Amino acid sequence: LTELNVSYCDLTPQSCVSMFKALKHNSSLKKLDIYGTKFDQEALADMLSCNQSLTELDIRGCDCQPKALAIGLLHNTTLTKVTVWDSEEKFSIMSALEDLRREKRHTQQPDHEVARCGQ
Repeated sequence: LTELNVSYCDLTPQSCVSMFKALKHNSSLKKLDIYGTKFDQEALADMLSCNQSLTELDIRGCDCQPKALAIGLLHNTTLTKVTVWDSEEKFSIMSALEDLRREKRHTQQPDHEVARCGQ
């Protein structure tokens, strides 16, 4: 399986947590479309922090909080495309990501997020 589309599938937030847990270490999925899905944003950030195969993510209509998404993106090295509603949402996410990068540079603290990937 290289593409998974669960757009508007009425998944419960708990179902999404289970899906994101399964995808943390998945090595075949390249594209995930969760357009219009409501989910636990920390679970998405956790999955993105660990997953090293996903290259495309569609989160239109998901009401993602920019900082929650930025936390996951900060540690992800494979995503090349994240589809959002508009340029304002994109700017908010990019600003949050840059803030996290700046904060990380200034604090020089060890990366605790990556440690969760072993779970």
